[in-house]
Amino acid sequence: AGKNKGIRHALTVEQQRAFINYVENSLTFYHWAPFFKFLLGTGCRIGEAIGIRWEDVDFEKRTMYIHREIVRRKDEDGHDIFVCVNHTKSGLKEGNRLQPLSDKAISVLKAQHKANPFGEYVFLYKNAPLISNTINHHLMRICERAGVPYMSSHKIRFWSVTNMYANGMQAADIQRMAGHSDPATTDHYKRVSRLGSIDTDSWNEMFG
Repeated sequence: AGKNKGIRHALTVEQQRAFINYVENSLTFYHWAPFFKFLLGTGCRIGEAIGIRWEDVDFEKRTMYIHREIVRRKDEDGHDIFVCVNHTKSGLKEGNRLQPLSDKAISVLKAQHKANPFGEYVFLYKNAPLISNTINHHLMRICERAGVPYMSSHKIRFWSVTNMYANGMQAADIQRMAGHSDPATTDHYKRVSRLGSIDTDSWNEMFG
């Protein structure tokens, strides 16, 4: 209630650490750790992350080019299908972006490349591109077993972008990193970052 009513809260640092620690040490879910650490460390939208191909990653320049996403559509019979489109949610101008990669993001991607050197997409599930339904299904199971509140894939992005503000990044840089077309969308994360639930050292500790 009160002035913070209706504002989505980011994960606490303790919840985020408990989540990652559980995934990394789980015999059932350990193979999901690179993907979730990548989401936490980049702030990508879920469709953007699962649409990244190795050709989009430049290890030498420490960048990745975000310019496509995998989205859900309906086929002629009304069934859900997932297709790759050559633009992001915000459109070509604002959404397509060259994003720098932190040391730990590079480490995650290099480990993933070792495990999946020949796949077209960076992140696969049973030799096929990930889809959001599969991700959120596993997130629900992992959060329950890790003893943290359920967080959708969007909430992981929310935590990441909010931490960019908490660690002092400029709004224009955050807007570009997040691929927001409207500055007001980015400013929403700034309001949440002032609520005091985020450790400003955690961004650098986890993804510096």
